Order: sequence, then structure tokens, then C-alpha cells
Amino acid sequence: MSEPSRDTIVHQRDYRKPAWHVGHIELDIDLGIREAIVRSRLTLARDPAQDEPLALDGEGFTLQSLVLDGVELSASDYAWDGHVLRIPSARDGSVLESVVVLDPSANSALQGL
Repeated sequence: MSEPSRDTIVHQRDYRKPAWHVGHIELDIDLGIREAIVRSRLTLARDPAQDEPLALDGEGFTLQSLVLDGVELSASDYAWDGHVLRIPSARDGSVLESVVVLDPSANSALQGL
């Protein structure tokens, strides 16, 4: 199944329960006028009825680091297309830590990771 484009309307009849949810989140934000550094720690839970890899939406930032269950991920351990971050090795109960940098003055969509 191909993914819908950003402009696609999703009707209620097409809604699927998310394959993943975040059970706990910790954020540390160093906020400046032109640069914000966001450190996050997410405790992840997978829907046992689904087997899709972890996919997190976000855009408008520079990814600095990813750590999954205490192990720093290399670029070959995940896929990032500028809109969706996919981490196939995430499992139920994994803890994902990320550091991203963004320009708050240019973030009119109010998005991040």
C-alpha cells in the first residue's frame, strides 16, 4: 500500500489504529530566537496486532542524533526522508532518544520530532 501524499484527505472510514504509541515522553528544549535544540526521550509501545516499523512524522529540523535502547544509531539503522523517520529495529518497550535542531522563527507549521 502506498502512503498518502501530504495533501490527501483521510476519511474516517479509512482510519487505522496507529501501529505505535508513546507511553511516556521527556523533553528538554533549549530555545533560542534562531536555533532550538530539542532532546526527547520516548518510551514506545507497539500494537501487538500490527507489525509495521516505527514511523514518526516531522519536518523542518536537522537530526543530530538517535539512540535506541542505549545504542547510538548510524544512518544505515534508520530511514529519514525529510518528512518521516522510520526505525525498523524498534520493538515494543524500546526507548528512543533524539536530538534535533530547528529554527523556531522559520517553523510556521509548529512541527518537530
